[in-house]
Amino acid sequence: MKNCFCLTFVFMLSVLAATSHADVSLVLDPDGTEGTGVMTLDVDDPTLPDPDPTTLGPTTSLTVFDTLDINGNSVVNLDGGNLGGGTFLAGNSALNVISGEANGVVLFENSSFSISGGRVRSLEAGGTGQVNVSGGTTTFAAGTSGSAITVTGGEINGEVSVSDGGSFLINGGDFNRTAFNGSSLMIGAGGEGTIAGGSVAPDVLVDVFGVDAQLNLVGSDFSLVIPDPDLAGTGLETLVPVSGLLTEADLPFDQSISLTGTLQDGSSITLQPTLGGGGTINLVSVPEPNGLVLLGAASLIGTIRRRRK
Repeated sequence: MKNCFCLTFVFMLSVLAATSHADVSLVLDPDGTEGTGVMTLDVDDPTLPDPDPTTLGPTTSLTVFDTLDINGNSVVNLDGGNLGGGTFLAGNSALNVISGEANGVVLFENSSFSISGGRVRSLEAGGTGQVNVSGGTTTFAAGTSGSAITVTGGEINGEVSVSDGGSFLINGGDFNRTAFNGSSLMIGAGGEGTIAGGSVAPDVLVDVFGVDAQLNLVGSDFSLVIPDPDLAGTGLETLVPVSGLLTEADLPFDQSISLTGTLQDGSSITLQPTLGGGGTINLVSVPEPNGLVLLGAASLIGTIRRRRK
């Protein structure tokens, strides 16, 4: 039976490599118990060897229209082409996007996803799934049930949403609204988000709503910018320094109050967040960026969680 599966797998790879596109379902280690397969989807790379069980050879245009299931300990590297029919990961499997495009990626169990180039249009992480964004473009990412989304680079021009035990950490990259009308950071009940660096555009919508929903801002010099009718048209603003925990009472929805500060990496940030249903913003003060070495991601999360308790 094992030999039959290997032959079938080699045949599937050979068919894909020999055609300009493929309308098939790829299943790596379908029983999900002993996955060790590694497959590379690559476009137009003449240095690759002929197709074998671990490498999908060069093609001029690869598109997988149907579902791609990745299980066990299998790894798929997408370096060009298009996974357009939905990709489901389970077990300890991984999908790494280097270039090309992946749509409809869903993580279960302890699977992982990373993007260093190319684009992912829709990504949902559950279980203890791990998402790492270091490059490329991401237009939608959602996390629940203990999953974690870490952004250290690349561009986010859509939505990042967490709830029910999901979390995100933005420590780099560019979060903007220019390429996607309505970009937002959404933290629902039981979700936690942290912004410690990177560029977050002022017009990105920030919504922290629900019991135990919390946004952590890590940096210094945080202030509320409160509209003052007496200063209208003067270019002046009323700044009120703040620290610690902010609630809905500090940021009434109908008063257009902004929150400004300097993030841990030295980037400035201005948000106009919406709080409700018990959602809070936790301002985590750290030394000026040029004062001490920046906290690493693990130390940062540990510090925040100790303070939250």
